[in-house]
Amino acid sequence: MDAIRRYYPKDKETNPEKEFAKDIRLEVIDQLNVHPDWEDDIKFYSALGTNVDFFHGVDAWIEIPSRLGTAIVVTLDASLNPIKAEGGYKAQVIIDKIPDPEHDQYISNIEYYGSIIADKLRGRMDIKYLQNAKTDEAGESEREQVAA
Repeated sequence: MDAIRRYYPKDKETNPEKEFAKDIRLEVIDQLNVHPDWEDDIKFYSALGTNVDFFHGVDAWIEIPSRLGTAIVVTLDASLNPIKAEGGYKAQVIIDKIPDPEHDQYISNIEYYGSIIADKLRGRMDIKYLQNAKTDEAGESEREQVAA
């Protein structure tokens, strides 16, 4: 995963090409009530066609920063394989239905999977700091520094 992070196009981490990836990232941000200062820190990475996909069963992941300087990751696998949907999988979230964005079910699926991903992130750490403006070590928000 480190190699993918290192070589992944920086603009694609926060603005994925695929509509589903873009929408699921934005839904997670919404579900977590992330402050606008932190939105660019919520990243989506695709691993399709890489060793992470082939050997670890992970098609993508969403990560958020932790206060410890590391990232909290939730792995995703898009699959119609019923065995994976029943628990025979390696990724933390199996996405078994990705309807066309024009389909009526698209938004409800985005909300459903966004909720599952957000719950997994909440369960791994206290993310309340993401709901407030970023602050420097002196406790001033970035917005206060710009205004000064």
